[in-house]
Amino acid sequence: MADTSAVARHPRADVVGFTQLAIAALGYGFMSLLRGWAVDAGADTVTLLALRFAIAGLVLLAIARIRRVRFPKGGIFWAACSMGAVLYVIEAGTYFFALKHIPSGLVALLLYLYPAPVAIASWLFFREKLGRARLVALVLAMIGSAFTVVPALTGTSGGPPGGSPTLGVVLGVSCAIAYAVYMLVGGRVTKDNNPLAVTTLVCLSAGVVFSLWATFGEGWHLPRSPKGWAGVGLLSIFSTVVAILCVLAGLKHLGSVRASTISTLEAAATVAVGGIFLDERLTVIQFVGGALILLGAVICARAKHEEQPAVTCEE
Repeated sequence: MADTSAVARHPRADVVGFTQLAIAALGYGFMSLLRGWAVDAGADTVTLLALRFAIAGLVLLAIARIRRVRFPKGGIFWAACSMGAVLYVIEAGTYFFALKHIPSGLVALLLYLYPAPVAIASWLFFREKLGRARLVALVLAMIGSAFTVVPALTGTSGGPPGGSPTLGVVLGVSCAIAYAVYMLVGGRVTKDNNPLAVTTLVCLSAGVVFSLWATFGEGWHLPRSPKGWAGVGLLSIFSTVVAILCVLAGLKHLGSVRASTISTLEAAATVAVGGIFLDERLTVIQFVGGALILLGAVICARAKHEEQPAVTCEE
């Protein structure tokens, strides 16, 4: 795979790449609203995730076949499937279950803690130097997380009725850790393989696991209204397939470092959608904390010169 960090700068490519990543950010930002449509119509979290990844995986598979994308074989094939069946199931599951307990904007901000555990794990296990920039980013992430989490734990930032703020925060932080592991593994799996092929396998394997969970767990709870099914469809297509394809296209135009920086728009979009459509409110101190977390993520992205993993599903 070509080094996307060394993309030649061109004004038109910059505009196109930014637009693509902004569309992806909107897709991810609207997930909580679309989830609400499906849940209000009777769907539960496991059924919703099973439908989301099954539909998205099949659509991505069709696109990959049309483009004649070559899929990995052997150990890499099973590694990609394991990423979806284990790591991404944990990441997406904790993200969506956290939405039952704390505001969606807070969940999105907590997700962006993931560069901190990535940096620490890279230092511990892969002997990568942290460097001054990453140390500053880690400090910002810790301070920012304190600013965002404390109001949630004290109940001053609101949240869904009947939710447990403590459980929501634990799930949100667990989501960030799971995504960090996913990124570390993904960087090695996609190194010499087509990122669309790997992402397709991740979505399909996650869809299989969630489908088995729904079948042998509490059963399938499907939406009972057209609006609920619209939520499922838009979540699967706009917030997953379109978002994934836009991220991969944006990487080609901008390179991994600038794309990683612009991707912080996803958290801002989630906060905005939550405030406009879901009447969610974050406190001033949480906005400050969120800004510190995102600043830390940007610093981490710009401090990492080697190629970032191009496998993506995000939340």
